[in-house]
Amino acid sequence: MEQYDGRLFVKLVYRDSPAYRVGFRRGTEILEINERAIGEIESENLWRTVLGDSLVGTKGVFKISNSGVEKIVTIETEIVQTYSIFADKIIDMDGKRIGYFFLNIFIELTRSELEIVFEKFKREGIDELIIDMRYNGGGRVSVAKYLASLIGGDNTDESLFETLEFNDKYTRLNSTINFTKEKNSLNLDRVFVISTSNTCSASEMLINGLRPYMDVHLIGSKTCGKPVGMRGSDFCGKHLSPIQFKLVNADGYGDYFSGITPVCNLPDDIYHSLGERDEAMLKETLFFIKNGICSTVSKRYQMQKRSIKKSLLNGFQREIDAI
Repeated sequence: MEQYDGRLFVKLVYRDSPAYRVGFRRGTEILEINERAIGEIESENLWRTVLGDSLVGTKGVFKISNSGVEKIVTIETEIVQTYSIFADKIIDMDGKRIGYFFLNIFIELTRSELEIVFEKFKREGIDELIIDMRYNGGGRVSVAKYLASLIGGDNTDESLFETLEFNDKYTRLNSTINFTKEKNSLNLDRVFVISTSNTCSASEMLINGLRPYMDVHLIGSKTCGKPVGMRGSDFCGKHLSPIQFKLVNADGYGDYFSGITPVCNLPDDIYHSLGERDEAMLKETLFFIKNGICSTVSKRYQMQKRSIKKSLLNGFQREIDAI
């Protein structure tokens, strides 16, 4: 969920979740939670109170609106199986076959999902690739490397992907990560990434790690700026994950603490489904692929005041950016 100028909208919903079953979709507006209006919740900072715990069996009553049609629904929290790829398709445009997929997180299960999608892309002979990582908060470095290897193919085969640099007291822990040879790799020399401020960590590592070997064009908004990582360790019955290393690509670059800047700027378009050609950021990416420049829509947006956005997800929900 995310606020846009004081109104609360749903960005992403798992298809087998209790929220989806009662009618939550991308673009659903939430008007009330447990009989409290969103404006009241915001002004009195009652988010933690009204959203309650994430424990199985916790119930919440929501007043929602889909395209102006309002209804009241009850949701009971339950365990939902996560997945990484919410949409994938091949778009035919001006004689080109363009592969598109929306990737939400890098977890071990992502590997098998990527294998299926890239097998299809390779079989269908795509010419260009669009990766939609607008809400991808990161995840496992090894999975990001796997995706990078699928994209680069022979252009990156076994070359340096990223270096993990520790501080001067722990240089003995420095290590390198190389691209690998993968069966369904595409041998691309450029790739397009849809990004927002929620594009973070391993997602940025993917972008930065590919750039020494190919053009990586970002469309959307600046990424979050997290060129660091952690391995974590157990301490006194707790698992601690402090920042431990910096991520640096084959050119020695890793200073994107202010985020990675897109070539064309556009806001998130929650009113269209992911992968829909009329969705603003995908539409802009296709325009850039065709014309090599940003559209007038993107240029106008750069001159306008951005909407105030505020994510309301916490913990692992914030990492996966979905309900």
